Amino acid sequence: MPAQDQLGVWKSEAGFAFRVWAPNASDVSVVGDFNGWDWSKNAMAKDHHGCWFADVPEAQFGHEYRFEISNGSERFVRVDPYAKAVVNSVGNGIISDLRFDWGDDKYSLPPRNELIIYEMHIGTFHAKQAGTPATFDDAIEKLDHLADLGINVVEIMPCAEFAGDLSWEYNPAHPFAVEEVYGGPVGLKRFVRACHLRGIGVILDVVYNHFGPSDLSLWRFDGWSENGKGRVTTEVNASNPTGWHAKKRSALATAIAITSPGVPMLFQGQEMLEDEWFRDTDPIDWSLATEFAGVVKMYRDLIRLRRNIEGLSKGLTGSGFGVLCQNEEQRIVAMHRWFNGGISDDVVVVINLSTNSFDAVEIPLPRAGSWQLRFNSDWKGYSEDFGDYASSPKMEVTSDGQVQPFQLASYSVQILVLCS
Repeated sequence: MPAQDQLGVWKSEAGFAFRVWAPNASDVSVVGDFNGWDWSKNAMAKDHHGCWFADVPEAQFGHEYRFEISNGSERFVRVDPYAKAVVNSVGNGIISDLRFDWGDDKYSLPPRNELIIYEMHIGTFHAKQAGTPATFDDAIEKLDHLADLGINVVEIMPCAEFAGDLSWEYNPAHPFAVEEVYGGPVGLKRFVRACHLRGIGVILDVVYNHFGPSDLSLWRFDGWSENGKGRVTTEVNASNPTGWHAKKRSALATAIAITSPGVPMLFQGQEMLEDEWFRDTDPIDWSLATEFAGVVKMYRDLIRLRRNIEGLSKGLTGSGFGVLCQNEEQRIVAMHRWFNGGISDDVVVVINLSTNSFDAVEIPLPRAGSWQLRFNSDWKGYSEDFGDYASSPKMEVTSDGQVQPFQLASYSVQILVLCS
């Protein structure tokens, strides 16, 4: 008999073992390619936990199977709730060979305070043909873009088997099976290995609080029943989501998210101004990465600062946080971030949430020394229609808390680091 917590199908000394929880069933058999789908050939034995078990010597990798369940006069043919792979959302379970060569993969996730998460919908991330969902292998082809951007963690939207081939993926039908149209469980492993080779971790978004509502074999599994939308640029300016106003305000929002305490997360395509509502039938337009290469660079620069890639902005990885300025009339905020404090650690982020520009906003800098401007969201290198309006590239502060004048463009963020 199997371990009490083992369910589904697995290789055993006698062939393959099957175990399913169906406490209200009167009889259960496993049927499949291995017995001609004859329910009388492999009856299962019930234990005192409400689980049914059988060894099937004839079963092989690649065979399809189901459970045939009786409850009084009713009979159901159900997909294994623990199936790791299925033909499709209404198809049979598959006895899958999940062995995989991970090579010398020794990846470990960075500290939480250094994570930059990129949320990805596999079906649209790198789709090559309209109406045809992308796969894990398609997504691998664009991982260098993320690595170059500075992303170190990808969060995949739910990839459990769902109804149909196109979905937001929050309608799982089989919680343990990886969507076959994306490449199934082995495709997911290839994707994870490819991410790790580029220094990128993988987080899975999961849905366990609801299933279906369609293609749901879990509903009344053993016969018992108790009762018988939009991306940031489009939100800013739907009529011109790649115009000045949308670019400025989306850059402002991103800079605030990346420089604030916590773990920042970007949504796929955000770095190249992908617009409209997210839809599972609308893949990313990768030509935007070239058209808006400057905006992509801005994201890359922000991420490099957040992750302290150049060793100059450690404070953005720390938990230290203080407010230096909060001017509600001018809509200006300045914050101090630090890890331990000191040179290449202290960081000041100055944020102008107003449509107005300012020539000399007085803001105190927390520590004496030389402060260097490392990021200005209004730089023309990010977009030709930006103003290049910025404060002095270097400020000398002789005492802690000394006030300095800042030139701030509308809807902009400037980041300074203590360099000496």
